[in-house]
Amino acid sequence: METYIENVSEKINSLSSEINYSFSDLVSVEDLQELMTHFSKLVGLPVGVLDVNNTILATAGWQKICQCFHRVHPETSKNCFESDCSIRQHMKTKEPYAYQCKNGLWDVAYPIIIENKHVANIFFGQFFFDDDEVKEEYFEHQAEKYGFDKSAYIEALREVPRISKEKADSLKHYNAVLAKMLTQTGYSNLLLKKEKIEELKTFNELLKKLVQKTYDLNATKDKFFSIIAHDLRNPFAVILSASKLLSTYLDSNNVAKAKAKSEMILHSSKHAYALLENLLQWARSQTGTINFTPSDLNLKNVASECIEEVIELAEHKNILLINTVSDAYMVQADEHMLKLVFRNLLTNAIKYTNSEGSVTIAALQTEGFTEISVIDTGTGIAKEHLDKLFRIDTNYTTLGTANEKGSSLGLILCKEFIDKHNGKIWVESDINKGSTFKFTIPITLP
Repeated sequence: METYIENVSEKINSLSSEINYSFSDLVSVEDLQELMTHFSKLVGLPVGVLDVNNTILATAGWQKICQCFHRVHPETSKNCFESDCSIRQHMKTKEPYAYQCKNGLWDVAYPIIIENKHVANIFFGQFFFDDDEVKEEYFEHQAEKYGFDKSAYIEALREVPRISKEKADSLKHYNAVLAKMLTQTGYSNLLLKKEKIEELKTFNELLKKLVQKTYDLNATKDKFFSIIAHDLRNPFAVILSASKLLSTYLDSNNVAKAKAKSEMILHSSKHAYALLENLLQWARSQTGTINFTPSDLNLKNVASECIEEVIELAEHKNILLINTVSDAYMVQADEHMLKLVFRNLLTNAIKYTNSEGSVTIAALQTEGFTEISVIDTGTGIAKEHLDKLFRIDTNYTTLGTANEKGSSLGLILCKEFIDKHNGKIWVESDINKGSTFKFTIPITLP
């Protein structure tokens, strides 16, 4: 589905560059041909519309001398090609251009320009002015030189219309108006095409968002069932097993082993409770039922309270927890969300820090934001895995230094809650050099 959307996007984007490329895309060629046919009959002259590549879009009334002789012979056709090139070179302005070809006939062309782009020419031609001196001897010599049927060639010559300069001027004015009308028609159709393309782009963006939302919902569902099936099930399995053994040890009055199993049950219960709490908060976040109520908070106090909540985990591994946040730092944040972020990052740091290590909370205020860091001396994360964190569509997790298990749900929650504060969260880490999880909170929310 994602590939399909990308292909549609490419096609729509390509349309933007194609809408001006051909005049035939902007007008009805059939209607144009009908117009040229009737116009030629009325004026008794060849008329036509050609695009800038000299492709004939509509034409009528071509003279035999051009169609059957000059344009079909390789030598005389060069004169026709030269005429075409001369006309095209002079169509850079909005003025008509008259040209007498080397075969002796006149053509008059007028440019059609849309959005300052020359897209086509309208012309009438293949005529003589009535005061032109047309010598049949010259054309008889042409027939002999190029092997034309002399009688048919001269007959075609005599059929070439002769018009006055006044009539030519009237036809120039008529073509100027016609070119203007075709320009306006083409421009109107061009605007319609642009409007349709913009509509397609808007629709495609909506479709992209819908596909992404569907993808996220599926990833959320998969994550939810994965946690229930594995991460939440495991601590309860430990609790059940340890409870049975605890009962056995108590019956046999084995206090030492009973105490060990009791501690195991306590540890697994805390782990299960923390995971369940994250799961519930995540569910509330996904359904939009969680309230966002920011208030002015003393950052050091919030950090200290969260350290107290996890200090038992740290002491169990003999890890030092340090709070270096300034007493003066205030932030505007939702207290519940901020504490959840701190608890998850602290728990995560403790999990991946070896015994005798340390976890430090630091902060720096700059440019309207407070940048908060949770720094550990733990095992670190390989560079290639950093972009897998904070994402619902991946399930990157490893065992802690005491074989603690995790679900990566905590980091996903952290990102969602930091996003609600218009902040950012990221990690800097190297293998065996520890990790620094950083996030920003505005000093004052908008």
